Amino acid sequence: MLGLPPSWYKDPSYRSRIVREPRAVLAEFGLELGDDVAIRVFDSSSEVRYMVLPMRPAGTDGLSEEELAALVTRDSMVGVAEAAAP
Repeated sequence: MLGLPPSWYKDPSYRSRIVREPRAVLAEFGLELGDDVAIRVFDSSSEVRYMVLPMRPAGTDGLSEEELAALVTRDSMVGVAEAAAP
């Protein structure tokens, strides 16, 4: 949908580190999540795929599907950023 994943996303060192210390890795991308946000890390394979559904930004209740889709970025789809604010 959004094209090929970034090269670092497939890098073995990134993949192993995101499992060990997800909050630290996400913080390096600029994504600070509160302690009340649960982080679950799943690894995809050729047989299993996961979809990251970015959290809906506050204040978007009245937006159309097209307007919401415009807030989604590649980084929010791979889980290292939140969807953009309207």
